[in-house]
Amino acid sequence: MNKLVDMSDALISALSMMEPQLKHSNVRIRQILPDQSVLVIGDRMRIEQVLVNLLRNALDALKSVSDPEIEVILSKGETATLTVRD
Repeated sequence: MNKLVDMSDALISALSMMEPQLKHSNVRIRQILPDQSVLVIGDRMRIEQVLVNLLRNALDALKSVSDPEIEVILSKGETATLTVRD
């Protein structure tokens, strides 16, 4: 069901779900989040699943990196933008 979803809350939830894998891989997470809420209309469960998938993909890409880091940037303007960098 679509409703207003706070992307920061969804991201925190996705990171929490991924915490065991992230710790096991010694990946550092760098978050750049706005001070204000970033609200989007959507299904929170689906949004969280997309975020988990993005984090898993980034984790897979870092398997052979000696000092792995994933950067997550959430920004708000005319549209909401989420960037995941590995």
